[in-house]
Amino acid sequence: MRKSNNLAMLRFSPEFEFNTHFSQSDLEELLRVHNLDWNVVEDLSVPNGWEVHPIATNQLQGNAGAMECQRLLAIINANCNPIQTPKTGFHIHWNLLDAEGIGIMSPMQLTNIFIDWYNFKRVIELILPESRRGDYQDNLGGVSMQFIRDMQTYADRLGKDDKTKTAEFIGAYGTTHCRDIRISSGHKTLEFRKAIFTVDDNKLNFWIEFTRNFVKFNMAKRQKNFRHFMDDASNRLSLSHPKGLAWSFRSVFQYRAGNFGAMKWAEKRALQLARNNTHMVDTIQGITEECKAKNNS
Repeated sequence: MRKSNNLAMLRFSPEFEFNTHFSQSDLEELLRVHNLDWNVVEDLSVPNGWEVHPIATNQLQGNAGAMECQRLLAIINANCNPIQTPKTGFHIHWNLLDAEGIGIMSPMQLTNIFIDWYNFKRVIELILPESRRGDYQDNLGGVSMQFIRDMQTYADRLGKDDKTKTAEFIGAYGTTHCRDIRISSGHKTLEFRKAIFTVDDNKLNFWIEFTRNFVKFNMAKRQKNFRHFMDDASNRLSLSHPKGLAWSFRSVFQYRAGNFGAMKWAEKRALQLARNNTHMVDTIQGITEECKAKNNS
């Protein structure tokens, strides 16, 4: 994974949901034998499903954390015949508080992540299967504009730049509702819930890096105010809107993803999933090389 300045070592905790013929005790023994400090719990949102996540003291960070995820999934894949279904998620939590309970980001920065996600969620979904798209999937609802506006109002009143107020902000807007992005009230984390379970290292690494860099992008010092809501989010997929698909794809996968390598992977993945939509394919095809050329001109 590409390093991201002060966020390169931000702690994260993934949750992998899958179906398997293994029992809970079978899975626990498998992880014990391989010296993996991960919990196995029943996943109530997935019929006959399990969720594995790191134990509380197993704090994953940076490349080492990503490599541990790869190792875990390789072992599960080799032994358990894990099954992906439309409801088996790959969720990732990013810590919001440091060891002293002070915010890693301010209330405004945290709110801006939600605004940015709301503006570009239809574009982000281009690299995800149909079962993970939209705002009304079971256990994967979209966050409303009104909810985010309420966050903004509260952050302003609380002290939008005051990281000592972040814990209080989490207390007010943390939730257990199954939204595609949420502040987890129990874990004090920012949770991205949109991705689907995978044993593919490329998909795994991309989602870890993308979500981390999405956070980083909205913590940039140049962003001194709340972000603005754009017009209808569906316009980000428009082939004719001035801030439609071509502009939005660059905005998300060049700038927010953090590098051209990530953008190239996103282009390839989006083309695979959009192969029956010739107009979308024509717009996305070659977009990374075009951006590289403009960047070097």
